[in-house]
Amino acid sequence: MAFKLEPNFDWLYVYKGDQEDPILIGSYTGRDIPAELDTTSHVVQLVLQTDFQYIFEGFRIYFHDQGICGGHITGQSSGYIYSPNYPGQYHNNLMCTWTIEVNSQKGVKMTPVSFSLEENFDWLYFYKGEDGTIIGAYSGKDIPGELIVTDYIAHLLFHTSRNDIEDGFKIHFEEFDFMSVECPDPGVPNNGYRNGNRFTVGSVVLFGCDDGYVLLGQERLTCQSGIITMEWNFNVPGCEDPTHACVADGGRVMSEEEGEILPPFDPLTGNYRDNVFCSWILEADPGKVVVVEFLEFHLEYEKRCRYDLLQIEDYESLRKFLSFN
Repeated sequence: MAFKLEPNFDWLYVYKGDQEDPILIGSYTGRDIPAELDTTSHVVQLVLQTDFQYIFEGFRIYFHDQGICGGHITGQSSGYIYSPNYPGQYHNNLMCTWTIEVNSQKGVKMTPVSFSLEENFDWLYFYKGEDGTIIGAYSGKDIPGELIVTDYIAHLLFHTSRNDIEDGFKIHFEEFDFMSVECPDPGVPNNGYRNGNRFTVGSVVLFGCDDGYVLLGQERLTCQSGIITMEWNFNVPGCEDPTHACVADGGRVMSEEEGEILPPFDPLTGNYRDNVFCSWILEADPGKVVVVEFLEFHLEYEKRCRYDLLQIEDYESLRKFLSFN
């Protein structure tokens, strides 16, 4: 690019945006102009102003369309977002922001058609709502097959480094009715039941347990709008044999001749729950003793037993321990 104007007297002004309300992005004179100018608008204006004095060689500027870097999309129920210069490779050192705004009673569903960024250097960020709550950040080829924005406003921020470039992305978006997207099926707990078969936003399901079992968790769950999808307001509860349930206040007395003791477990992970204090009292007939046999034992290890532990005491010591705590 050749550029030579009379310093401080002849100027080239560069604007972007609507011709009726353009935004000045640079003014240049002499030989002072960047080697490359990237704009974030589909309209660019160049204005040359010279005085009545000396004249110089002027300029020769090459321009090309590298694709739209950002924009505000409103009034569309569906469409596409492309990385700049798509299907060609994008440029480095970009910062592009798109805002998608659909009907205020709808959400935005986005489906990547293609996605390839320089891994760990170039990123596409997704936000939702007017406050811009982040819902995801993706690089390389790692992006979900579908992203649900549970708000009528979605933002995409594309940031590239000064390193290598890749093929970019093409993402389809469309508005959707909240009532058409459901929370995941919560299922029915073992040894229990569920009332309610609607899983759309605002739907309520109730849980209960069969006779002889106790409910661990919330009885009532409501489907609500989450960060990136529809979700229940609490974890799905489970039903347990009360013999195995966690009893902290005074301990649970077990006087059967034999049986099993299990810690309270999380039905989602299958592991025992955290932050619990459980106690069981095993009571044999007079003249007999209690034999404890470990069939399985796996707790979080710490050499001083400061994290998870199982403590076995005789009844009198245990009673004092429970009353103290």
